[in-house]
Amino acid sequence: MRVAALSSEYDRRRLYALSFAVRILLFLTITPIAIIVSAILAPPGHAAVAIWMAVALAISGLSVTWYGVGTGSPRDIALYEALPKTAAVAVSALLVFLTGNILWYAVALCLSGLVGIMAFMHMIGGWKLLAELHPSSVFREIWKGKTPAVTVAAAGVYSTTPVAVVSTQASAADVASFASADKLYRITLVPISVLSNTFQGWVSAHSVGAVRSRMLVAVSAHALLGLLGFFAIATAGNPATAALFGPSLAASTMTSFWYGLAFLAVAINTSTGLHILVPTKHTSMVFWSTVCGAAVGIPAMAYFSSVSGGEGGALGLALGEVAVCLVQFVCILWLRFRYQLRCRFGGFQRKSD
Repeated sequence: MRVAALSSEYDRRRLYALSFAVRILLFLTITPIAIIVSAILAPPGHAAVAIWMAVALAISGLSVTWYGVGTGSPRDIALYEALPKTAAVAVSALLVFLTGNILWYAVALCLSGLVGIMAFMHMIGGWKLLAELHPSSVFREIWKGKTPAVTVAAAGVYSTTPVAVVSTQASAADVASFASADKLYRITLVPISVLSNTFQGWVSAHSVGAVRSRMLVAVSAHALLGLLGFFAIATAGNPATAALFGPSLAASTMTSFWYGLAFLAVAINTSTGLHILVPTKHTSMVFWSTVCGAAVGIPAMAYFSSVSGGEGGALGLALGEVAVCLVQFVCILWLRFRYQLRCRFGGFQRKSD
C-alpha cells in the first residue's frame, strides 16, 4: 500500500531497497532458529529435507510479489517469482523421479527464490540503493512495522491450531475427518489471498474520496467471494474430500457447513482489515481483532470438539473467524462515528470563529 501511494519510480525502488534490508536482517536472525527447530522436530533420516524446506519457506519472505502488486506490475511477479519457481518445480520433479530423493525439490525452491530475488535487485539498481541506506532507517522501519508483524504472526499461529486442538478432544476417526476438511479449507483460502492482493494497491493509490468508494468495492467483492465459497464448501465439501482422501476420511456435511462459514468470515475480515483498517493506519485494531478471534476460537474448538467431535471443532473455528469480523466491524463503525463527530464539531468551530 505504501509503494502504491508513491508516484516517483526512484522513491518506489528506494522503498523496495529499504524493505529488502529489513527482510534480510530478519531472515538472517530467524532462519538459523528455524533450521535448529526443523532438525530437532524432523523424523529420523529426514532432517536434511526439513532444514532445506525451512530455508526455502524463509526465502519466500524475500519475495518481490508485494512490490509487483503495489506497483500494478504483474510482469515483475511473473518474471521474478512465478517463472523461476515453475522452472524449479519442473526440474526438481524430474530429478526426484530419477533419484527418488525429495531433497531436490527443497533445494530447487531455495535456488529459484534466490535467483528471482537477485535478478530483480539487479534490474532496479537495488544494490546501489541498499548501500545508500543508513542502518538507523532500517531499524526504525522494523520498529514501525512491529504491530502488523505481530498480527501476521498471531494469525499464523492461530491458523495452525485447529487440527492440534481437535486431536486432543475428539476420537481418531473424528480427527481424520476434520483434518480432511481442514486441508480442503486451506486450499480454498488461496483465492482470498489473490483477491486481497489485487485490491491492495488499487485501494490506496488514489485520493481520499476515491479511496472510500474503492474500499466499499473491495469489501463487496470479498463478501461475494465469501458467499460463493460458503455455498461451494458447504455443498461440495463432503464429496470433494471423499474424492481427495477417500470415503472413510471424508468430511461430514456439518463440518463442511461450518468450514464454509469460516471461509465467508475470513473473506470479509481479510478485506475489512487490509483494505480499510490498514490503509487508515489502524493496524492495532487488526491486531486486537486477531487476538479476540483466537481468544474465542481456540476455547470454542476445544469445548465443542469434546462435545461433537470434528463438527464441533469446525464450529469453534467458524466462531473465532466471525468474532474477528464483529470486532473489526465495531472498530470501523467507531472510526466512522468519530470522523462524523469531528467534522460536525469542526464545522461548528469554524462558524463560531
